[in-house]
Amino acid sequence: MADDANLYHRAFQGDEEALRELGVDEGLTLLHHAARRGHSMAVKMLIENEVGTEERDNDGRTPLHWAAANGKESVVRLLVDKRAKMEAQRDDGSTPLHLAAMNGKESTVRLLITKQANMEAQTTNESTPLHLAALNGHEVVARLLINKGANKEVKNDEGQTPLHLTTFNEKEAMARLLIDKHAKIEAQTEIGSTPLHVAALMGMRQW
Repeated sequence: MADDANLYHRAFQGDEEALRELGVDEGLTLLHHAARRGHSMAVKMLIENEVGTEERDNDGRTPLHWAAANGKESVVRLLVDKRAKMEAQRDDGSTPLHLAAMNGKESTVRLLITKQANMEAQTTNESTPLHLAALNGHEVVARLLINKGANKEVKNDEGQTPLHLTTFNEKEAMARLLIDKHAKIEAQTEIGSTPLHVAALMGMRQW
């Protein structure tokens, strides 16, 4: 909205009242704040005033991380079109696609994939976006990633596939989805556990 853009412009000029009204958190730039809230016009204005799109907050997140995590599709599109780095990693190694997948933001995940974001990017513990979608039970996002070619058998640093994480967190519907997509139920972790072992330990029904 125009009023949002005007408020951000005042804040950009150093107006303390505008800064207080926005409630900008410590460690965030105005662009982080606008991206997190999905204020497209403010994001555009700030970029036109040469505010950097790659500035990091205290956890290493860029404005694109914030927009993706919150499913602010129009801001994600704007930032990517302005050449914001889709493979930027926060301190834990997660990219914007990781955060969108983790939070179940289907349309944002679809957009980032269309823009050629790396579906096999790994965090510091070697988790992919599919690991995070599966871990959190986001079936629609997991199905989208798999249908677009994401690796179902990729392992994190403990040797866990997305199916391992799904069974460990008792996400039965997600487990059925992965198995229907031919995920390996005999895949082994570093200590030899399979998804079937985990399911038995967690008391889940057999598939």
